[in-house]
Amino acid sequence: MKKIIVCCSAAILFSSGTIPVLAQQAGQPQKSEKSQQELKVSDQEMKQQVTDANKASKLIGMKVKNKQDEDLGKISDLVVDFQSGKIAYAVLNSGSTLGFGGKMVAVPIQAFTLQPGERALIVDLKKQQLSQAPGFTDQTWPDLDAAQKGQTVGLAQEAQGGIGSQSQQTGSSSAPQSGSITSLQQLTASADPSRVEGQPVRIASAKFDEALGQNLICVSSESGQKVLVRTQRPTQNLQPGQTVQITGIARKMPTDAAQLGLDEQSIQKLKDQKVYIQATQVSPTNQ
Repeated sequence: MKKIIVCCSAAILFSSGTIPVLAQQAGQPQKSEKSQQELKVSDQEMKQQVTDANKASKLIGMKVKNKQDEDLGKISDLVVDFQSGKIAYAVLNSGSTLGFGGKMVAVPIQAFTLQPGERALIVDLKKQQLSQAPGFTDQTWPDLDAAQKGQTVGLAQEAQGGIGSQSQQTGSSSAPQSGSITSLQQLTASADPSRVEGQPVRIASAKFDEALGQNLICVSSESGQKVLVRTQRPTQNLQPGQTVQITGIARKMPTDAAQLGLDEQSIQKLKDQKVYIQATQVSPTNQ
């Protein structure tokens, strides 16, 4: 009698379609169980996802190209500003061989863009602009506010095709908008040294006066205005009165000039000087 009841119950279930419905429901995943691939991810969500380019361990060593698909070098380091909690700038190493040598240039991290499907960063910087941009050495790293001082490249270009800087792009009022400083008179004309602090310097003609110490020289203009120049390496084969060309950055003279390596006698010679040049290149002018 029990077997008859069971068989009848099964027949009723099949005839009513209850079992197929239950089987279908059991075979379907719940909405909360949908795989990530089946979900549509918005652009905003994609920007929030972590990729290799967001990891310092992967970013360092990554290739850098420009919009012309030319290789510019690799990211060799990142400089972190702990106070702001941001990356002050990335170091682009160009022209190195097997990781040695090359030219180091500071580039704001926001100057880079990601190319889908490419294991390289893209920056809007032509090779000529990179070659003309002042680099730095292990002894002359730019400060954490390098972008505001015009010591970075990649975000904007000057009208003369020179160095790109964040302060020029945003129109900061703390620095003049006239481009590179091209004469010693222009460098020393302002009564406020902060007006020229961080500005690119490209002087085609200045007179070499004397060496004041290791990596320190004094140059003068035709009018006799003396300016201190701090070089990256000792200058050689320069004779007093020789005409030189200088590329670098204008810097405000520190309150204690001895911090630059000047002795007391040299400090007295330059006591009225408010700015100096942090030079990346000093070379004789071609006649």
